[in-house]
Amino acid sequence: MKTGDTGTYIHFDSRHEAGEHGSGDHHHSSTHYINVKFGYYLFFLSIAHAIAIWAYHRVFFQRPRKPSLGFSALPWVNFPLVLSVGAWLAISLAILCYSGAYAIAIKRFGRLSYALVPFDIFLALRPNIPPIPYLSTLDLHKWVSRLIILYGLMHGIGYLVKWGLEGVFGKTFLLLNLLGLVVFILFIPLLVISARYFRRKYYRTFYALHNITLFVFLGLITFHARPGVLFFTSLSVLLLIYQVFCRVFRVCTVQNVEIISSDYSSLLIARISKPTDYHYFPGDHLRLTYSPTNFKAWIFPTHPYTIASFPDEPYIDLVLRSPSSFYLGSDCQYSISYSYTTMNLSGLKHAKSVHLVAGGTGISFILPVAKLLLSWGVFFSTTWVTRNKYDLHILKALNVKGNIDTYITGATEKQNKTSDPEEAHGLMSSAESENVELEDLSATKEEKPSGSSLKFGRPPLKDILNYLTEGDVSKNWVITAGPHSLVSEIETWGKLNGVGVLSELYEM
Repeated sequence: MKTGDTGTYIHFDSRHEAGEHGSGDHHHSSTHYINVKFGYYLFFLSIAHAIAIWAYHRVFFQRPRKPSLGFSALPWVNFPLVLSVGAWLAISLAILCYSGAYAIAIKRFGRLSYALVPFDIFLALRPNIPPIPYLSTLDLHKWVSRLIILYGLMHGIGYLVKWGLEGVFGKTFLLLNLLGLVVFILFIPLLVISARYFRRKYYRTFYALHNITLFVFLGLITFHARPGVLFFTSLSVLLLIYQVFCRVFRVCTVQNVEIISSDYSSLLIARISKPTDYHYFPGDHLRLTYSPTNFKAWIFPTHPYTIASFPDEPYIDLVLRSPSSFYLGSDCQYSISYSYTTMNLSGLKHAKSVHLVAGGTGISFILPVAKLLLSWGVFFSTTWVTRNKYDLHILKALNVKGNIDTYITGATEKQNKTSDPEEAHGLMSSAESENVELEDLSATKEEKPSGSSLKFGRPPLKDILNYLTEGDVSKNWVITAGPHSLVSEIETWGKLNGVGVLSELYEM
């Protein structure tokens, strides 16, 4: 298996096929370099795509816009994924079908796979270059990674079949070809575990395998590929060096982490003393991990959280699901990244009405945004959907004073703690809504936002949001944060009713 090119189907260059090192005057067949240009074609297209993403967000991220032309209700937040992935598939297939020769086509699979690696790393950089909302590149990163794996597997399978039919299967185990076989073997479990179900269930395993495969891929294919791919390797390594630099030098080290929890609650608060000169805006996020001096920081993934506290407070509050797979305690040092923004809210200063809808830990995004709207004098209402009524303890801990209509979707009072985002949202279509006074939760009125209501069952979102469809809807907005089921339902509603929707998706 090779990333580069060879001769015709019948005659093969011995060094390229068998992995033997030739002398400087070694003769290459006329098609040995034919695929090199296609790798560069794809690379320059990826550069153009990166520029397009930046330009798109430069224009559309400046000010919220209403849904139009049948696109998503959030065209300024997410560069249309269907268009991006569809374009890459069409371009790749066009390049692959340019030559009908089987031998040339299967070599081209390998070269295209490796040519996409720099772009894929670029999409995964945190923080992004240039600074754009990282969620806008996350889904595209997943799909480009799948294309890389798919092309790599097709390249490998193509050669295994070819050599098997020709009776020269032993070429697979020659040194340079064996390097490609190692990568081929790693690609198979990575493709399986990258599926949404397995990725969410075994995320740490996925993350470790993902990184191991990346470094093995970069290292082995550098020698395996003929003609060479040193340009793509060098660029990929430079991007990884930048990422390591950010993980070491663009972080703040913290140690005093206070955990605020409550019996039976599925949510807890991690309160961190705010480092000196640490700045952020309402609705910003950060990434939390172990200190760079701790080996766990390089093995396990960083954890993205929304900053639930307001910028003028002396601490940073994070809302986490309980129990958390990420250990937090005062006996360990941690590092937090500089804050980053995924949503431009400045265009809402002149909004008439805004409804905030949170699901589960999405309340961490909604609360500071609510304070921001209050400071601007914008009318807003807030709805929170959570599975466990004992989660309300975080409202007291976060010193919430406003009105919040809370819907509890769990079936029993003492809920089992869950780490599944969909269950955490827990919209149950069969549940009946029941008004319950907040003080019934063994808490005083002062411990809960005055004037708020607590209900059990699925929130009737269409009825709740209906008032936004009255009069001039151009100045009415919905801001939602939570799992896919909640976000998708509200985005669909907004598109049908012409009401603008800003959303944050709280899922892996």
